[in-house]
Amino acid sequence: MPKFHVRAVDRAGVRVDTVVESDAASSIPHTVTARGWTFLSVKPATTHRWRQFRLRRYSNGIGIVLVRQLGELLKAGVPLATAVEEVQGIAPNGLLSRAWQQVHREVAQGESFVNAVAHSPGLFATRHIAVLSLGQSQSNLANALLDISVELNWRSDVLRRWKQACTYPLFAIVLLALVCTFLILQVVPGLQPLLQASGEELPWMTQKILSFSASIHQSERQDPTTMSLAERSFITLSGLVLALLILVKSTSCRNRIASYCLRTRFFRSWVWPFSVAAHARCVHLMLKQNMPLTDAVAHAAPAASIWGTGRVWHQVAVRVEQEGLFANAVQLASPVPNLYTALIRLGESYGTLEASLAMSSRVFHDQATNKLQRLDGLIGPVLLLFVGLLMACVVMWILLPVYTVIAVQGGTL
Repeated sequence: MPKFHVRAVDRAGVRVDTVVESDAASSIPHTVTARGWTFLSVKPATTHRWRQFRLRRYSNGIGIVLVRQLGELLKAGVPLATAVEEVQGIAPNGLLSRAWQQVHREVAQGESFVNAVAHSPGLFATRHIAVLSLGQSQSNLANALLDISVELNWRSDVLRRWKQACTYPLFAIVLLALVCTFLILQVVPGLQPLLQASGEELPWMTQKILSFSASIHQSERQDPTTMSLAERSFITLSGLVLALLILVKSTSCRNRIASYCLRTRFFRSWVWPFSVAAHARCVHLMLKQNMPLTDAVAHAAPAASIWGTGRVWHQVAVRVEQEGLFANAVQLASPVPNLYTALIRLGESYGTLEASLAMSSRVFHDQATNKLQRLDGLIGPVLLLFVGLLMACVVMWILLPVYTVIAVQGGTL
């Protein structure tokens, strides 16, 4: 059902920004008026994706603390409206605070907590809203919030480790690109007259660097129909980017690329451990709230979608819904590690599926964490070796010819 972003004024005279599901936008004013509110405007909710993205980003940080604090307050016997008000009071000013204010207003007016958080897209994921709905129906909302905070904390830790592993190489690559650009655009053009006037035989790579720098700095051309190397490079790069975007938008091409990549050794070693750990943890969270297995696997599919693995998990969810056997569905998904299939089969056979899922999450999380730790240990030496090779090339192709020319000219003088 389509979602619409609605602005209205509640009974207390406070403006409310909420999301309402409806078949058509024309029926929303009647729905809002039935609540006793004053209708202001309505827009499709898709126009607010940037707001949802920002809210999810904020929820991964201080939002985890707020969710856990709300669960602790409810577990201590604090009424729901009071607990939400306290959590809203400690939320930092901004988008996250406004979202919790909206939840507090709706809860104070008699709306259920699940419906209130569902009206703020981005505050909780779909799987979390399903967990909250089960917890609310079973009068176990506090434990549901605490379990959600644990899962969010795990995801935040994994994301932090990935950022830590990728930030240093990315910074080094950008720095090296800037240094090379400075050499090509500023240093080499100043040395070009000296090297060409010497009459000495220059190394092959030095000649290529000089010609490349000269083509970039050539601004005046006798024939205006010819293009410089920089212009040809820009047009070629733009064409490649456009072709890549077309390929990415093509569903069949995207599925073929994902199917090929998921069977490569790199994806088996690096991507699948994180994806399997996320899938096992999410299914375990759902089953812990007494959710049916078919619904749990369906909600876990988007949660475990990492770099193209979501298509495989969606196929697993469809097979579980058709056959009812979790282990067989996972076994038919060939890229999934065999250890995960074996643990699930044992859990289904002996009635210990939740324990098997918890063990799978720990095992694959530890495996992925060990890989990231080894990567952290290798990044430093590899980048140091790469920088050393680059400096050796600069010395051999630029500084050494300059030193030779200066030495020859000095001996002549």
